[in-house]
Amino acid sequence: MKNTSDEETTRGLAGIRSRLDTLISINAENILIPGGPQEQYHQLVEEAYVALGLLETQVDELRAELEYQHKRLDEARDAAQATATQSQELVNTLRSGRIWPPNMEYCPQSWTLGHTFLDKTAPHQVSCTEIL
Repeated sequence: MKNTSDEETTRGLAGIRSRLDTLISINAENILIPGGPQEQYHQLVEEAYVALGLLETQVDELRAELEYQHKRLDEARDAAQATATQSQELVNTLRSGRIWPPNMEYCPQSWTLGHTFLDKTAPHQVSCTEIL
């Protein structure tokens, strides 16, 4: 993103306001007076549009950066929530005994792992060996 100082932005806004104030002061009664700002109102309008275009570019860059950061953080949050949910589902499954001891016949190591995990994470629960 292009870095534009706050001073440049402030000067750009002040320049637009100054030109607008001048344009506001011009009316049908003084538009034809020779030598006044009314003779240069087209130039004032063009300068104001140029300054406004630069500010719009800065705002667009800020909007793009904000949208990128919003999306990045939403994705990070969603990934963290998915991981936390999967971990909690595993804990709940292990605590419920739906995996152990039935998997013991297929993979004795999984029963040992599950039993050790349950002993550490849910000591208040009935152990798998008590169920058997």
